[in-house]
Amino acid sequence: DAKEDATDEMADYMNERLNQPSNKVITCGSDKKCNGETFSFNSADGLIRLDCRGKDACNSVDLECKDKPTYCSVTCEDGEPACNSLTVTPGIAVTCSTEKACNSVEGASSEIKMALAMVNQERLEADRAAKKAHNLRMKATAASAVQANAAQATEQAYEEALMLWQAALEKAQQAEAADEVEARMNTALHVATDLADKADLAAAEAKKSTQPAPAVLEAAKAANAAEHAMELAAKAAKEASDLADLALLEAKAKAADAKKKAAKAAQEEAKAEEVAEEANEDATDANEDAKDEMADYMNERLNQPSNKVITCGSDKKCNGETFSFNSADGLIRL
Repeated sequence: DAKEDATDEMADYMNERLNQPSNKVITCGSDKKCNGETFSFNSADGLIRLDCRGKDACNSVDLECKDKPTYCSVTCEDGEPACNSLTVTPGIAVTCSTEKACNSVEGASSEIKMALAMVNQERLEADRAAKKAHNLRMKATAASAVQANAAQATEQAYEEALMLWQAALEKAQQAEAADEVEARMNTALHVATDLADKADLAAAEAKKSTQPAPAVLEAAKAANAAEHAMELAAKAAKEASDLADLALLEAKAKAADAKKKAAKAAQEEAKAEEVAEEANEDATDANEDAKDEMADYMNERLNQPSNKVITCGSDKKCNGETFSFNSADGLIRL
């Protein structure tokens, strides 16, 4: 903003200087070229402007405005060069439409040159600042993309963790069902054990009694059936226990994997946030550097040393006075 304001102020100043109405305009161009001529004026003549339009419109021309050089001005345009070997009183503003429009101009005021140089310098600095800002925007965009990817990975990891937790819950429910089956098998085992005990008791009683052989055979069959029931119950209990252990191990492994993925996603998200923060810090530093450079530039412009300082104020006011200097006097500040 400071650079734009300074550029606008300089443009307004130049327009005011160049577009102010002149009491007399001397036109040199295709109809009448001014070669080897000398023009001399004083403050009583008012504002004077010498217009040199076309190639060699003003060749070896002298313009003198000794007492008020700021009342006179020269414009050189539409030729390369339009002004060739032009000599003016120091303090007269010479405007060259292009760099090649003027060739060998002596004594011209440095206002135009300084203004153009300052505008070009500010334009270069603005281009550099714009390029740097563009690079920072690209870096911030990339950081935002990384952060978005990390956030997406984190969300995906959380979803996978939720799915794994649900799977683990299902496995746990299956394990609980297996435990219930094991309990039923244990009950069956107890029942089979009771049947075996009863069969053994019946066999013992059969040996003591005088019952016929078929009764003994029936008791033996009952004992064998009880023993087979016990084996089946033990086998079913072992299978149920193995199934429950396997489900528990799978649930623990998947939960651990989900935890690792969630931790990795969180690390990537934190890294993306750090990159974005660094990009923002770089942008802030760039803005501060630009402000410092502009401040240094303005201080250098305003605080340049003067060879002579004329002070007008409460002790001595300057009313109706005329001060005149030339380039040999150096820098002058009123």
